[in-house]
Amino acid sequence: MKRSITAILSALCLLLGLCPTAVFAAAVTDTLVAQFSYAGGTAGTDVVGDKDTGYAVTMGGGTLHASVNGTDSRKLEWTSDAYTCGSASAAQPTMTAGSNNPWAVGAYIELRTSTVGYTDLHFSAKLGGTKKGPRDFKLQYSLDGVSFTDVGATYRITTNKVMEQAFSYVALPEELGNQEAVYLRMTAYTDVLINGSSALTGATGGETAVTDVVLTGTGTAQYYPQGDANQDYEVSTSDARVLLGSLIGSGTLTEQQTLLGDADESGALNTTDARYVMNICTGRAVKTFTAAGNGVPSVPSAGTVITLLGTTAEVEGTGATVSGNTVTVTEGGFYTVKGTMTDGQLIVAADDALDHVTLELDGVTMTCLNSSPLYVQSADKTTIVLKEGTTSTVSDTANYVFAAGTDEPSAAIFSKDDLTIEGAGTLVVNGNYGNAVTSKDDLKINGGTYRITAVNHGLRGKDSIRISDGDFLINAGGDGMQSDNIEDTTRGYITIEDGTFDITAANDGIQAETALSINGGTFDITTGGGSGSSPSSTDTNSYKGLKGNASVTVAGGSVTLNCKDDAVHSNGDVTLCGGAITASSGDDGVHADGLLLVCDPAALTVTKSYEAIEGVNITVTGGEMRLTSSDDGINAAGGTDDNTGYWYVKNNLLYLVSESTTGYTWELHTDAAFDVNANPYLVLDVNADVEYDIAFDISSEAGSGTPALSTDWYTAFGEDATSVADGWLTATNGSVTAALDLKGYFDWNGVPSDGKATVDKVLVKLAGSGTLCLGALQVSASDGITSALLTASGSTLTDSASASGVISLLDGVAATATSTSSSSSGSTGSMGGMGGMGGMESTSVGSLTITGGYMAVYAGGDGVDINGDAVMNGGTVVVHGPTDSGNGFLDFDGSFNVNGGLLVAAGSSGMMQTPSSSSTQYILSVKSSSTRTAGTAFGILDASGNTIVAFKPSKNYQAVVVCSPQIQKGTSYTAYYGGSCAGNETDGLYDGAYTAGTSIGSATVSSIVTSIGNSSSNRPGRW
Repeated sequence: MKRSITAILSALCLLLGLCPTAVFAAAVTDTLVAQFSYAGGTAGTDVVGDKDTGYAVTMGGGTLHASVNGTDSRKLEWTSDAYTCGSASAAQPTMTAGSNNPWAVGAYIELRTSTVGYTDLHFSAKLGGTKKGPRDFKLQYSLDGVSFTDVGATYRITTNKVMEQAFSYVALPEELGNQEAVYLRMTAYTDVLINGSSALTGATGGETAVTDVVLTGTGTAQYYPQGDANQDYEVSTSDARVLLGSLIGSGTLTEQQTLLGDADESGALNTTDARYVMNICTGRAVKTFTAAGNGVPSVPSAGTVITLLGTTAEVEGTGATVSGNTVTVTEGGFYTVKGTMTDGQLIVAADDALDHVTLELDGVTMTCLNSSPLYVQSADKTTIVLKEGTTSTVSDTANYVFAAGTDEPSAAIFSKDDLTIEGAGTLVVNGNYGNAVTSKDDLKINGGTYRITAVNHGLRGKDSIRISDGDFLINAGGDGMQSDNIEDTTRGYITIEDGTFDITAANDGIQAETALSINGGTFDITTGGGSGSSPSSTDTNSYKGLKGNASVTVAGGSVTLNCKDDAVHSNGDVTLCGGAITASSGDDGVHADGLLLVCDPAALTVTKSYEAIEGVNITVTGGEMRLTSSDDGINAAGGTDDNTGYWYVKNNLLYLVSESTTGYTWELHTDAAFDVNANPYLVLDVNADVEYDIAFDISSEAGSGTPALSTDWYTAFGEDATSVADGWLTATNGSVTAALDLKGYFDWNGVPSDGKATVDKVLVKLAGSGTLCLGALQVSASDGITSALLTASGSTLTDSASASGVISLLDGVAATATSTSSSSSGSTGSMGGMGGMGGMESTSVGSLTITGGYMAVYAGGDGVDINGDAVMNGGTVVVHGPTDSGNGFLDFDGSFNVNGGLLVAAGSSGMMQTPSSSSTQYILSVKSSSTRTAGTAFGILDASGNTIVAFKPSKNYQAVVVCSPQIQKGTSYTAYYGGSCAGNETDGLYDGAYTAGTSIGSATVSSIVTSIGNSSSNRPGRW
């Protein structure tokens, strides 16, 4: 096997100068860089280090430090309290605030380590804490230990004294690789304790516990180039001197050094070897060496040229062969590919542990009529280089022929191993069978211009897609980009640093099975034909713009999204802490099933949506948002986003609510009052031919005792009555201990059963003593059935003949269903107060925390809808709308405390709700005698004529709420409509003076909430 030294040299050396370093990476695997894990110990006893200098990292190098106030070093200590970690309980290293060193925002736990020799870094850690410890943490990094930058990953501690995975395989910025010193901090960033109190700053006694801090990376173990006699990873005049020294007896070489230095292949060292090294370094010689027996991996060959000639090819050089219309590369090396292939394949079949193959595409055209034109069957790594100034085209057809028992290759460019594409040329890929480009491992793209069309996905990297730069135009019948490893939770991620992306996709724009991170670039993404339509109940596809099932992070770039479904979506957390997003959606603008965090310098504009932003817990610490929605502008609710209808209780009456793109249909069941001793029977219609996965949550209502409950589930009306069986579901304080035995697969709160009874209807009998809360009923089906699956019959909803106990459904608690009842009355309209519509089921959970930033909301439904509590400690919130009496500009189940910032909300008065009286900032609640038209000025002046607010609502309004630090107790204020506003206008707010129009009324502030005008119907909570 011949090898050329020119493969190692990237430029000629000057006489007596050093030759360029030749480095060849080993197989890419995750390697442990640094790790700190619990290794046993007792309270007050140092383990793996000491609390004065920081705990030593148990593997790798570095130390672990902590600070409770973000400034002064506070050592980690071993707690005396037991934390649950997995299935066991043990002491954990913690930082604890004391009276002389209390908590503050910025408290952190910091890993300091070196990453020399490693790239592609990932971070993991477990956190826990006590109720008085900090709740919200974010991951930050630094190279100097002074200036820290957010990574984008966040975590919220919610359970007392339980260690849970806080950060799981978080991809770190590339700049942290190969650094002498790297600082990684888990930093408390909100002023909130684990118990929910907004009083972290100054608190004492709480703990934050940490374990399993792990940093991994791709090792860059280096290979010695041929001629490197001193094994310093470069060929230089120093190697010549080492060779000469060994010949005159002034030095000795190891066996491997001798093999590396044997330049003339004579089997022994001599002066010729030294001369060859010198001549190569001065550019006066080129020598081919044999690598066999030198004990190091193969050095890539160079200079091989593959010329494509229609249905055959020619090879000049070594490492590749031609057989018919197939070119096969069998060795690592550098290959230039030219010409046109009208029907054939270029296959890479090299050593998958050692060989690195580089294919330079020099303006080629490649087509295969029955398979993949470019197929990487095996190699450690394959790199495709797009030669500058050239355009290469790779196309397949719809007519693939697979070998027996296989279904691959199946893309125009298909790789079974890691694939990197780079260069300054252009690549056109036409995927006429399925995907355009597929890597079953990692897909990396570092620059280049791409024009991609695909019947299915444009780019697919099963383990990951990592893009540092490039110009992309993608038109895909499936997803624009996809990483879909579902077997390994550390894979299936997409990271984009920069580039230009124009993506039109029939399904998702960019879809990651785990984490999607965007740190820069320009994006224009259209999915499902755009926001002109919304997903229907029969849709089986996803039409999201940016989708990460575990998380989505946008930390930079300019992103424009026009999507049939959610513009930004995650089944986990969404973090927007940079960049500018403009979204138009047929459903949600931004949707998170977990935490939705917005912070500086993020800019989010939602121009069209059903609900603009939706998450279980929404936290806004900065940034600028303008949100337009046909329903709720901001919705913080619990649950997932795939429900079709709801049981809903309002004022002790039961409604069944179904949702459509035009509003809600409400059906009132007048016989369903739950404030009497009634024992309702609930009839669920099911399809006897479909298997269901159903979860029915029954729990005790707080403050109503702890009854032991039994629930009868009777199957009835079966196709074959003799096959119908009875079943039991037993619940004690919400803990399900047995499962119902029914047809197919039913999952009752996670407990499966596999009964075989044939069932058309299920009659639910609720029995027991005490007061119950009937929680959410979730339904999904196997076999791809996505239409309405569950119906409820109102005519058999109650039966008082067997009454025992009291069944109480709390306001806002919903159960998924779609009604077919003929015994109900109903109306259609955009009803408000739901808190859980727009895809999220209402489970009376969800929170909104605002500490900064700017939000302007233009809502057709509720402006701000919270199924739990809200707190505003800073920032600006402006709400325009709604205009109908069934919605409110504020709608919350728990409390809405305003302690800082500016809140101005205007809209209809029928569902008017003010911030809570437990706020610390004063609130003026104004209600006019009649509706004022959009654009009519509104203002509030104090007794001295000073302007408190000058505002022009963009919609008709009758009610306005203003909460401002300018409003003071004991001062009289007058509200007006009409008149004029001066100064600069932003979202209807003016920064100049208001000139009085017609007075609505006056009042002197004597309490937190002060009413002006006809405000008697203001409600402090839900209706």
